[in-house]
Amino acid sequence: MTVPKILLDPILPTEAERKAIELLDKMLSLKTENGDGEALKLQIVGIGGESIALPESLYQLLHQAAHLMAADRAVSLVPIEQNLTVE
Repeated sequence: MTVPKILLDPILPTEAERKAIELLDKMLSLKTENGDGEALKLQIVGIGGESIALPESLYQLLHQAAHLMAADRAVSLVPIEQNLTVE
C-alpha cells in the first residue's frame, strides 16, 4: 500500500488556531479525566444534517493530536502495517 505524502507531512498549528486547539484539548481531556466514557460524545455532522458518532479509536487519535498541538508540537500521521498471525 502506498501512503500519500500528505499524510506524512508534519502539521503545526498557526497562532490563530492555537487557542481553539488548546480549548479542544481541554474539552477532550474531560472524558479521560472523568473516566466514565459518557462525559463527552463527539459526532461528525454532514452537510445534509446526517451525523455519525466518532469511534473511540479516532477520539483517542484526535485527543493525542490536540494535546501535542496545544503544546506547540508538530504532528504527523504515520500508518503502520498490522500483520495478523494465527497460533
